[in-house]
Amino acid sequence: MQPAPLPARVSCGEEGGAPLHIRAAELRDYWPAADLHTRVFSPDTESDRGKSLSMRVDRIIALQINDRIAREGTGSSVLLLAFDGEAPGTPEERAAAEAAFAAAAAAAQTPGSPSYLSTAFPNPMWWLARPLGPAVRSGMGVAAESVGLVGVAAVDSFCDLVPPREMDPGRDGAFGWYRREGYAYVSNVAVLPTARRRGVARQLMAAAEALAAEWGCKAVGLHCNPKKTAPWALYRSLGYRDSGVVEPWIMPYLQGRPPDRCSFLVKRVQGCLPQPEAGAGTAGRAGAGQAGR
Repeated sequence: MQPAPLPARVSCGEEGGAPLHIRAAELRDYWPAADLHTRVFSPDTESDRGKSLSMRVDRIIALQINDRIAREGTGSSVLLLAFDGEAPGTPEERAAAEAAFAAAAAAAQTPGSPSYLSTAFPNPMWWLARPLGPAVRSGMGVAAESVGLVGVAAVDSFCDLVPPREMDPGRDGAFGWYRREGYAYVSNVAVLPTARRRGVARQLMAAAEALAAEWGCKAVGLHCNPKKTAPWALYRSLGYRDSGVVEPWIMPYLQGRPPDRCSFLVKRVQGCLPQPEAGAGTAGRAGAGQAGR
């Protein structure tokens, strides 16, 4: 098990705005987080129950895969959650938060309840829910709003989506690419429409950058479509620069399609001095044309 990357609760919020707190997700939070993610990024699927459930399960499976990779020692992975209100601090407040989640889960599974959401997959899709772990299933059907969830962001240090560095024959003595190391990668930043313009995404990014510093990463990277003006402007205002590298066509899960391909934005972690790339000078061990995974 990887050590807890955050205190149990972290309070924050825009000055003068509604209170907000951010914490790392628990397994039971994966369904409400996937609910928020699907409604923000794939709102057109909500009219089709089978498709909307499949999208949520797909997101949860991706989170579980990241957890497994982290347990194997490849890196760290955390799902950050932003909630309305102050962080529960006392035992009584924490107990009340536990009870509220349990009530939301029960209501989500009770026909006739205003928040009821059938998680029974229509035939022949019943098998889709089988990959969900037992702890994840305890939150099935819970809508984001019912537990005060307003924003999510994933951050990891696997470097699998960080563009590899191209080798220079004059410097490295070979052609090809080598994997970059020491980057934290932020993805799937999503905020409920009703909670926007409150600084939720900005606070999630601050928490992600704090994790990157704690993990010893030298930089934080992310992909963004420059035609999505609101997130692009946010990241640029936070100090992210366009690296000039666009996603390859073999990465369709970044939701970019030619000519709407995502650019890789990067920001150096505060206090981290520039270092030579780990592969520089040793890249000759990589075969010609070898790329990072």
